[in-house]
Amino acid sequence: MLKLVGGAGGVGVGVNVAVAVAVAVGLKVAVAVGVGVNVAVAVAVGVSVGVGLGGIVAVAVALGSTVAVGVNVAVTVGVGVNVVVAVAVAVGVGVKVAVAVAVGVAVAVGVGVGLEAGVGVGLIVLAVCMVTISLSDNAVFQIAAC
Repeated sequence: MLKLVGGAGGVGVGVNVAVAVAVAVGLKVAVAVGVGVNVAVAVAVGVSVGVGLGGIVAVAVALGSTVAVGVNVAVTVGVGVNVVVAVAVAVGVGVKVAVAVAVGVAVAVGVGVGLEAGVGVGLIVLAVCMVTISLSDNAVFQIAAC
């Protein structure tokens, strides 16, 4: 009987050890699975964040390109407008100069014509006076009048 009890006690201990080992192995597997899941989740989160950051970087690069193009276009348009304005001013100044020259020439010609007409009229008056003098008795008076 002592052997049976001892034997039964020995079997009980073996079963307890086997259960303890199984529980320990189960716990290790559970922990390993949990760690594996956490690592997988961390990797997935890391990939998501990386992809998200990559998208943000891509958007930033695209926006940078857009801004750069916009600035270049704005600068080019601004320079173009300034050039157009400068050309318009130059043309306007050129036209004013041309008009001033034309007016100056017209005035000069008008003065010249006026002088010529004045000289011509003066010569005609002088000729009439001279004829009158030659026909008159009082030559001294007529010369003084002319």
